[in-house]
Amino acid sequence: MRASAGGFSGEISNFDLVCSPAALRVRLGGGASLDLVLHTTDRIRVFTRGPYLDSNPWELGATIEVPAATWARRATLPAAAREFIAAQLGGQRYTDTQLMATRAKLEFPKLGWTFAYAGPAAVRR
Repeated sequence: MRASAGGFSGEISNFDLVCSPAALRVRLGGGASLDLVLHTTDRIRVFTRGPYLDSNPWELGATIEVPAATWARRATLPAAAREFIAAQLGGQRYTDTQLMATRAKLEFPKLGWTFAYAGPAAVRR
């Protein structure tokens, strides 16, 4: 899954609906990148549905984590990475948000991010 918005692009390379976490790489200006961790949890549903993603959005709870080693050295990160953490993640190590997942995309409505399907291994289940 790939996204591009607001001066950065990103990739979620190993998203699996039932096997969290997934790697989230953010590419920033000047060649800098930031590796994050995407944790997801299923939300309680009133209606049953199949076990796989389809065109109907599957609502998940999501937490974006700045790994401990990166967080510990955040003062020495490139300016673009520090700015991303401040602006997009609220300056927090853990950012709780909502994720709407389909076969075609992963959308983070509260953050304004959408990652589009980029190949057969991008979205599992």
